[in-house]
Amino acid sequence: MSVWWPQDIVVICVAFLALCLAKVDCGPWVGQNKNMQDKNYVEIPALRLVEKFAVRLRELRAERGLTTRDLATHVGMAKSSVTRWENNQSVIQADQLIRLAQFFNVRVGYLLGVEEE
Repeated sequence: MSVWWPQDIVVICVAFLALCLAKVDCGPWVGQNKNMQDKNYVEIPALRLVEKFAVRLRELRAERGLTTRDLATHVGMAKSSVTRWENNQSVIQADQLIRLAQFFNVRVGYLLGVEEE
């Protein structure tokens, strides 16, 4: 069992909040117009976390030669969940994020793309 440091808990809380905010529907303007002076442009940094998480998850799984089914079996999740996370179609829950970080033996912040190894 790994030891959780206070900074791990902070990263998890911030990530969970950011992922919850990523579910907010901001209308058709998000990401379509990069002109910051456009009054309809809305930048959602939380969406970047979801994208980074999908890339990191796919990379870590591929590095270990696992299929989505293999990974799902090892961590006790549905294959469809892993597939949706890798394709930015679903937001991961905090407890699932922790399980994946423990399985890959990486920090939650690394998995979310907010810190390097």
